[in-house]
Amino acid sequence: MDGFTERDVPEQLEALRAEILAGQDKLPKRLREIAHFALTHPDQMALSTLSELSARTQAPASAFVRFAKAFGFRGFKDMQDVFQASVRKKWLSYETRFVQMQPSTSGSMLDAMVNSSVNSLINLRDNFDHRKADEAVSKIMSASTLYLCGSGRSRTVTTYFEYMFTRLGIRTRTLSLAENDARVEMRLATEQDAILAISFMPYREVTKMVVDIAAERNLPLITITDSPASPVNKGISMFVEEQDVEGFRLISTTAILAQYLAVETGRRKALEAQHTDETADG
Repeated sequence: MDGFTERDVPEQLEALRAEILAGQDKLPKRLREIAHFALTHPDQMALSTLSELSARTQAPASAFVRFAKAFGFRGFKDMQDVFQASVRKKWLSYETRFVQMQPSTSGSMLDAMVNSSVNSLINLRDNFDHRKADEAVSKIMSASTLYLCGSGRSRTVTTYFEYMFTRLGIRTRTLSLAENDARVEMRLATEQDAILAISFMPYREVTKMVVDIAAERNLPLITITDSPASPVNKGISMFVEEQDVEGFRLISTTAILAQYLAVETGRRKALEAQHTDETADG
């Protein structure tokens, strides 16, 4: 990993994640394993000591130091500070976030949100995998029951899916936010059903559990997440990169993707129904 200098060191976790994603293939095997761990367990990277991380990953503490230096940091503590800053932001109450916002007018905040959303939407359009989307729609249409999983801000998307797919005549079931309850509910899912899960960093445990169960049982699985390094990148995965403004992660691009999947499902169902009617008439 040549070419990194101290001025290149990312100060925000999103930028660091992008650096790791771009550079992990050039790393030695041991450091690639740490890169995967860092991308999928950001909270543990922030809150664990080097000895705890070493025990969890079976990698020596010195490997974490080498990993940090590979991305321009003077040592592991400097890299960990980036992870910790993100965790602190996540734990801040909404009231604290509002107080810490930079002074602005309502117009400039709206501009920032719109501009960030536009950038994310353009990225979705330019990198959209239509083949995966077609496969996802096919699995949704053929599912006896579509199990929906998402918590936090992702819950908004599952609510929309539940509304739209029910209107389209597709039976849905939104899984519980409690891990034990969701595990029990997943026992009812069969290969005739499908699982649609949405999760973004820091990746809620209940969603990771549901995705793991679906993958282990080889159930039809569709996921919406933020990167190939996501722990829920299993089954048919579609990636969304949402930006944040003043500590608030936007949901506009995820909502557009959800609407596209729902509308495309409705369009294809209508075409199938029309073809069936024409065949019957003929």
